[in-house]
Amino acid sequence: MCGRLAFDLAVLAAVLLIVPAVCPADCNTLEQTFGATNVCGLVGNGGMVAAFSCRGEMTVLRWPSPTYYDQLLYISSNAADARRRPRFGALEQMGAFWGLKLMLTDGSSEVTWLRDEPWRVETGYLHPRSGVLVHRYANDELKLAATSYALIDPEFDILAWRLEVEREEGSPVKAAEAIFYANISPCATRLPYVPMFDWALDMYNDFAAIYLHQQDAILHMLPVKRSLADLDDIMKASEEMRPQMVEEIYRSMGSREGVYLALGFEQHSWSHQVGMDRADVCSYMKEFAAGVDWESWGLPGNPLENIAFCFSSYTELLYRIRSWTHMPQGAYEDAGDGVLSGSVAAAVQVDEAIARGVLTEGESSGAATVYIAASGRLTDAVRLLDRARGMGWDELLSRTEGFFKGWLARAWLPDTDDELIRNFYLRTLISIKQTQDRTTGARPASISTQPPYAEDWPRDSAFNNYFLDMAGYHTEAELNDLFFASVVRTYPFLMAPAGTYEMNYYADGAPGGPLFFEIDNTGLILWQMSEHAKFLDEGERAAYLEAVYPAIQLSAAGLAACRDPETGLQCLAWEDGNPRGMTQTLHGASAVLAGLKAALDAAREVGDGLLVEVLEDRIDELEAAIVDNLYAEADGFQGGSTARAWILWPARIFDYGDPRWTNHVVRLKSDIWRPVNEDVEQFGYEGKGAWALAEYCRELGDEECLADLRDWVRRYIELIAVPGTLHVGEVYCRVDIDEDGIFDLVESRVAIPHIWPAVLLSATALLSYGAKEPPPGFPEPEYNPADTEEEGQGERGCGCVL
Repeated sequence: MCGRLAFDLAVLAAVLLIVPAVCPADCNTLEQTFGATNVCGLVGNGGMVAAFSCRGEMTVLRWPSPTYYDQLLYISSNAADARRRPRFGALEQMGAFWGLKLMLTDGSSEVTWLRDEPWRVETGYLHPRSGVLVHRYANDELKLAATSYALIDPEFDILAWRLEVEREEGSPVKAAEAIFYANISPCATRLPYVPMFDWALDMYNDFAAIYLHQQDAILHMLPVKRSLADLDDIMKASEEMRPQMVEEIYRSMGSREGVYLALGFEQHSWSHQVGMDRADVCSYMKEFAAGVDWESWGLPGNPLENIAFCFSSYTELLYRIRSWTHMPQGAYEDAGDGVLSGSVAAAVQVDEAIARGVLTEGESSGAATVYIAASGRLTDAVRLLDRARGMGWDELLSRTEGFFKGWLARAWLPDTDDELIRNFYLRTLISIKQTQDRTTGARPASISTQPPYAEDWPRDSAFNNYFLDMAGYHTEAELNDLFFASVVRTYPFLMAPAGTYEMNYYADGAPGGPLFFEIDNTGLILWQMSEHAKFLDEGERAAYLEAVYPAIQLSAAGLAACRDPETGLQCLAWEDGNPRGMTQTLHGASAVLAGLKAALDAAREVGDGLLVEVLEDRIDELEAAIVDNLYAEADGFQGGSTARAWILWPARIFDYGDPRWTNHVVRLKSDIWRPVNEDVEQFGYEGKGAWALAEYCRELGDEECLADLRDWVRRYIELIAVPGTLHVGEVYCRVDIDEDGIFDLVESRVAIPHIWPAVLLSATALLSYGAKEPPPGFPEPEYNPADTEEEGQGERGCGCVL
């Protein structure tokens, strides 16, 4: 993409910079802008993360960190009815998925893709403590059943995806081949403040793929240093010479840094196709841009209408410009008749397919396993693929199961036998572990590309880390706190004082979103970094504070000084991602107050007398200003439901026995119960209020209130969680599918799986049920990626700088 269409892409970048900043908090507007999130479950190891739809397609493949680069071409539609369309409107050849070539008893053959009707699909995990995602398929007409199992090894960047097929008695299927199709699109492009280039311009991200006969592997590549001239020989070679050119490409690019993915079966493939993907992604994306309701963003029309941000037939155009003669059929189209043509190379926009037998005549069952290995060097990717084949499916399954069994053994769990509560809680913990960057500790809000939420928000992580501390995972919480201590702003930037934070971050500390001073971000991560110390013993606490106190001190001083001299409230800033101008509401005030009060405790702990004095004065002033300006005796504090929750906890402006809380708490309870008891069309984040109420009621010993919260959290999870996987999105919509005026279901939408909403519910459960201590002598994980020697990181998939 670099160096092409520079002007038009700059204009596009400017538009994309604005779009995420002015997003209304509406699930339809979000999905009708960025596309519907087609995710039902995920697998991951903190470096490689993959997400799958409820129909069994892989729709996201992030590497080398959960916080950047999606390596798969998959873009769902942003049409109003996208969720009612096959594949959520994505083009047929997008994503990765399984198919079967069927040899029938009448002598004919056909190809069926398991993601498509009439296959029925159920999705879940192998069991509640498992990191293995399972899709179960059934086809009544063919009398076939299939099960796919997906996992990512806890140590190596290897995705293992197994398909097991069973033939029932009376099936018209005599034999079958498994076909694995993938539209990998390697990417190493990202732009600070515009987190969209790994999918919105995916037509420019790919480079080439080759098939190596000796290794029986398809290698998809994107070298950092690359030129289309590198491909001239192989793309102009005769059919007889092309396999030899493949070997030369492998040797010449084997040591170049970049993004490399090696794909192959556990056992030898029967056929393959490296194809020229002719999907008209450009026209699709132009339609996508035209489908945005630009007026809801405050724009008069489509600003991209006259911008040439892409060209239709871009791939064919480059082939002709370079006089390439090898123009293989796309792998998806080639697989349509079940006979793969055997192309060994393709360039620019590439897809691939491999096939092998899975059912032979006379057998009732069979299996095939495919591996995808990712690394920063081509030769390392091939070695990882070889390692996967050497270990085999059974060992990879055992490693993954053993890792999560050990990791979960130290969890403090809700003291209940309610399976829904326990399973939801466990799934929240597993998702956190799968998506936390194994090197820096950064953790994305979600691994979704649509919307682009795969960055670490300080606001989200503050509560996520506090929950981890509650659950017994101090190491994971501290790693993320240390990450934020390392990225704190050390100098003023425009109106943002030193000690503040960006909207969100990639794992290497680069800024993600465009709002560079959300005051609640700074207040809340300051609160968590300070509070974490209270979960540690004396020795650990001293070492931790030595590492983070400079950031705490900088943030506390910056927030204390950033004040309105007329009211005594916090200074004007963006709040809660609202870009429609800087505001000064209870939302920011409660976050700042929570941060300053926690920082005061840290300052006292380290003996910072000067800061203690400053903070004591500023806290008194801010509390008085909040009461004077944002409190009404009749109905409590004035602000949105989030602010009303945070002023109760963690800001805790009054002692909990203070009668001024009475009306406020009644209103908070009404906030959380309303979408459960009424047909509210759209809702979300009620868990913020529930967690605050749980802290309040638990300290007061109000058992009736805690019982009420136990009832609420169960009913709320039943209402919003994705069936089978128990993940949740950011927003929940009641939907009238048949348009009869009666809501048919509640859909969890936007950035599934979204970690923070799941954490809010899990923390509420832990507080309302009480915590059950893990058994003594819990086992450590058998495989811990953090223990890997540095010298092995190249083969693991780390070690390259992109």
